[in-house]
Amino acid sequence: MNNFKYITGALLAVAIFSWAMPLNAKTQDVNINTFKPSVHGADILGVLTSNMPEHLNWGVGAFLTYSHKPLTSEALNRVEVSNLFVTDFYGYLALWDRLSIGLDLPLAVVKGQGTDFVFGDIRLGLKARVIGGNGRGFGFSVAQDLTFPSASKNVLVGDELVSGTTSLIGDWSGHGWNVAINFGLRFKKPVDLFGHNTSHQMLLAAGLSAPLICGKLEAIGTMQVRTSLTKPFKSKYDNGLDLLGGLRGLAGPVGLTLVAGGGTLRGFGSPAFQITAGVEYSPKPCEKGCKQPPPDRDGDGIPDDEDECPDDPGLKEFNGCPDRDGDGIPDKDDACPDEPGIKKFNGCPDRDGDGIPDKDDECPDVPGVAEFKGCPPPKITVTEKKIEFEGTVFFDFEQATIKPESFPLLNALAKTMKENPQIKKVRVDGHTDSVGADDFNLNLSQRRAAAVVDYMIAQGVEAERLASEGFGKSKPIADNATEEGRAKNRRV
Repeated sequence: MNNFKYITGALLAVAIFSWAMPLNAKTQDVNINTFKPSVHGADILGVLTSNMPEHLNWGVGAFLTYSHKPLTSEALNRVEVSNLFVTDFYGYLALWDRLSIGLDLPLAVVKGQGTDFVFGDIRLGLKARVIGGNGRGFGFSVAQDLTFPSASKNVLVGDELVSGTTSLIGDWSGHGWNVAINFGLRFKKPVDLFGHNTSHQMLLAAGLSAPLICGKLEAIGTMQVRTSLTKPFKSKYDNGLDLLGGLRGLAGPVGLTLVAGGGTLRGFGSPAFQITAGVEYSPKPCEKGCKQPPPDRDGDGIPDDEDECPDDPGLKEFNGCPDRDGDGIPDKDDACPDEPGIKKFNGCPDRDGDGIPDKDDECPDVPGVAEFKGCPPPKITVTEKKIEFEGTVFFDFEQATIKPESFPLLNALAKTMKENPQIKKVRVDGHTDSVGADDFNLNLSQRRAAAVVDYMIAQGVEAERLASEGFGKSKPIADNATEEGRAKNRRV
């Protein structure tokens, strides 16, 4: 911020100096070369922008401009200058990302009644960025040019004394686009040219650069209006409207420009036709927001090198990974990515709140215990004659091997017997459905009942308190004609 204060103070001092220099003398020393290319880099021809090279970055370049009939004397009914060739050699240096200092050394060939090879006026340019620029949206800057009388006398490409132009710059830049408007005041020594007094000028300029190949090629166009500061738009000799358009390309550190146009209001210095070619070298060209975006395969706005899920559109908070069910757990860490869940269960839900995730809960809507896979413990009732319970003992197909999912039920039954020593004897009955041979079913029911007894003994129930018997299909409790009935008949 202190640097910016110093910059602003210096520009103000230079502006006051340039305003104070012009006197009221009259002379033929006048500069008809109205095309003043920017000496700061990354501007739009002669229209200044808020774009600013990085600290200590520099650039050098040249513009070669041909102007046809830039000065016509209507009073004398003749062309005073038919052809004007000007080469502007320039260079610039940027400081603190805020200030650009540029210098222009022009050489001219003036063809009127004769041909002169001369130096033009040396121009010093200062530009200070206040906000924006370099692709950051709206910008505002101020600039001051000082032109020093180094040109040969009476050749129409230089002023007699120091002159200066103070400019206010407003622009917008982003994604390679740049739109700028300049308002300036040019203070110079009054000149009597063909009986007409020319003096201080008011300048209005607008420029546009549009990307054709982002960061490589752009279309550019400018418009510049000039008129008298004291008597605006009163005299056609003071009024100028120049239009230019063309292309600018960038190949690494080298920029190339080619534009053409001319004046539509033919005041002093407005050519009938103009063509300009330019070349510039800068080790690090100014970035105008046209930097190619990094790869983003899934189009979620997160570059692939920062995206943990580069092929699935995701959220920034999850480093580019999606969260389809919106439970705050990215899909890559979510065991149930399509059902909102909780972090404790890796993103899976637990509808009944029994601490067993639904995916492992065989009774997800009824609170249960882990021993019974989320289902409530079986209801076991002890009567005088038998032990009644809810549940099923499962076996392998046509085998007497008990399936593991039946172990919790049998464990609960064994526990009940151990807690009720008054139960002296329990018989385990085995039954089958009607499918299959009678002998096979009878044998299978006997073996399954015996397997249950063996399991209960293994759990600590005394063998003398247990017995087993198989009945095959002889005691159905449901209709064997249906699958549902047969399932009920296969029991222990």
